[in-house]
Amino acid sequence: ATDVLTLALVDFSGAVLAVSEVALTDTTLYGVLTQLQAADAALLARVDDAGPRLGIGVAMTGFFTGEDAFINPPEPLRALGQ
Repeated sequence: ATDVLTLALVDFSGAVLAVSEVALTDTTLYGVLTQLQAADAALLARVDDAGPRLGIGVAMTGFFTGEDAFINPPEPLRALGQ
């Protein structure tokens, strides 16, 4: 789906502990980060013992420009990559 935040919590064995998909209602930089923080907290609350987190990964859609492997994301996401 488009215009959604999809989060997955995975343990070190690669097992998926929880998945969440939340509609993106505010596409400003502040709005995306606020929704991401709330979605992350809700996802962790669904797992009994999530433990400490080692890292986080982010992926977004967009086309490669062919120059320096730069991805040309949709306008609302451009500020996140700068």
